[in-house]
Amino acid sequence: RFVIPGLFALGIWLLLPPLFFYLLRPHIAAALTFLCATMFLPEAVSLDLPVLPSMGKEEIASLACMLCCVGFAPRAITRARPLRGPEVLVLVLCVATFVSIANNQEAIRHGPVVVPGVEMTSILGAVISDLMSWAFPFFIGRALFTRSEELRDLFVVLILAGLVYSLLILFEIRMSPQLHRWTYGYHQHSFAQTLREGGAYRPMVFMRHGLHVALFTVMYMSAAWILTQTRYVMPFVSFVPKIVIAGYLSVILVLCRSTGALLYGLVIAPLIYFAGGRLQTIVAVGLAVLALSYPAIRVAQIIPMTELIELSEEQFGKKRAHSFAGRLRTEEQLTTKIQERPIFGWGSSGRAMIRDPITGENTTTFDGVWLILFVRSGLVGFVCVFGLLLAPVFQAFRRWGELRSKQDRAMVAGLSLMVAIRVFDLLPNSTTEGYLTLLSGALSGVVPGILREQASRDAQKRVEAAAPGSAPAVGRPGRGEAPRRDQANPSLGKGLLGSPGPRKPRR
Repeated sequence: RFVIPGLFALGIWLLLPPLFFYLLRPHIAAALTFLCATMFLPEAVSLDLPVLPSMGKEEIASLACMLCCVGFAPRAITRARPLRGPEVLVLVLCVATFVSIANNQEAIRHGPVVVPGVEMTSILGAVISDLMSWAFPFFIGRALFTRSEELRDLFVVLILAGLVYSLLILFEIRMSPQLHRWTYGYHQHSFAQTLREGGAYRPMVFMRHGLHVALFTVMYMSAAWILTQTRYVMPFVSFVPKIVIAGYLSVILVLCRSTGALLYGLVIAPLIYFAGGRLQTIVAVGLAVLALSYPAIRVAQIIPMTELIELSEEQFGKKRAHSFAGRLRTEEQLTTKIQERPIFGWGSSGRAMIRDPITGENTTTFDGVWLILFVRSGLVGFVCVFGLLLAPVFQAFRRWGELRSKQDRAMVAGLSLMVAIRVFDLLPNSTTEGYLTLLSGALSGVVPGILREQASRDAQKRVEAAAPGSAPAVGRPGRGEAPRRDQANPSLGKGLLGSPGPRKPRR
C-alpha cells in the first residue's frame, strides 16, 4: 500500500499557503491555512533544525501564514500596528522564558537519575516556539478580521470545513480510526484510547487525539448555530436550511463520544439559539474568570474534589471517574511542586516531574496547558498566555452594547462563547492548534473594527447633513449591516476568489 512520508507531506503542503493568498482574500486564506494544516497534515512528525524548535504541522502553518500575510497583505499588517494589541503579552512571556531558563541552570538528582539544568542555548528556540504558538496566530486574526463580513466568512469557512470533516468522522466511526495509518503509515496516538464503551470508536482522523477532533466539532457546530441567528445566506449549500446544518453537526458532536466536548455543546448551543447576546457575553466572561482563577482555586483547595469524583463515577462510570481522579492527583502533586518556584517556574516540564526517590522513575503525566505553562514559566507565563487569549472576551463584553447591528451582536456574542470554551478546555487538555488561537485574535480585531466603521458612517452622515443642498444618500446597507433575506451573500458570492461584488441598493 502506498503511504505518504510525513516530512514529504509537510514539504508539499508549504506550496498551499502562497496559493491560498494568491487566489483568495487574505482573511479566508489565513483561516484555510491553519485549518487545512490541522485537519490533514500528519501528527508526530516534525522538522528538527539546529537551535530552532521542532517544527510540526502547527508551527509550520503559523510561520507560513505569517510570511504570506507580510507578502500578500502588508497594508493589513501595518494597519494593525503590531505589538499595540494584547499580543504584547507574548513579549513579556519571552522575557519570562529567559528568566526561567537562567534560574534553572543547576542539575537535580532523584536517586540514580540526574535531571540536567536547562541550557542557555535553548532560549532562542523557546522564544520562537512561543511566537509561533501564540503571537503569530493571534496577531493574524486581529489584523485580518476587522469587519463583520470577514467575521461571517470565518464562520462560513469553519462550517464548510466541518461538513467536509464530518464525512471522515463518520467513516472512522464505522470503520475504526485508520485514516492516519492508511495515509501516513502509522497511528498518531494509542489506538486503545479510541475504544469506547460498547465497542464503539472515537474518531481521530488526522488530529493528535480524539479530544482534538471533538473540540473542533464543538467549534464548527457553534459557528453553524451562530449563523442561524443571522440573516446571512450560507454559500455553496444554500439549498439546505441553516437549522438543518446546525442540527446535523450537533449529531456529529454526539457521535464523537467525548464527554467533555458534549458538555460544551450542551452549554453553548442552547445559549446561542435561545439566549440573548448579553447573556452569552456574561457566560463567556464567567468562564474566562473561572479559567484565570483556576490555579488559585486549586492551590486553595476550594473545589470539593472528592464529591466531584463521586459525581463523575455516578454519572459517567468508574473508568472515566478513575481517569478524572488521576488528573486531579497529578494537579495536586504539581501545584505543590510549583509553589517552590511560583513566579518563573522550572524552565522545562521535565525538571518539575514527581519521581520515585529510589529509582528516579517519573510517576507523573499531565496534559493541561495551564499546568504546563505554570511548570515551565510560572505565574508570569500563565497570565501572559491566558491573558492574551481571554482579553478579547472582556473587551467584547465591555463594548458589546455599542454594536448597533443585530447581526454583529449575534456573531460577536457567539464568538465570545467559542473563545471562552476553547480557553476553558486548556485546563484539562492541551488543545493548542493555531486555528483556535486565531479565533481569539479575530474577536480582538473585529469588535473595534466594527465600531470604527460605525463611527466613520456617522461622521460621513454629519458631513452630508451639513453640506447645503445635499441630497439624501441612496439607501445602501453599511458594512456592519446584514443583507436582506433575499439578497445573495455579498462577501462569499465572489469573495472567495476576489473582492466582494457590488451590492444592490435596497428598493
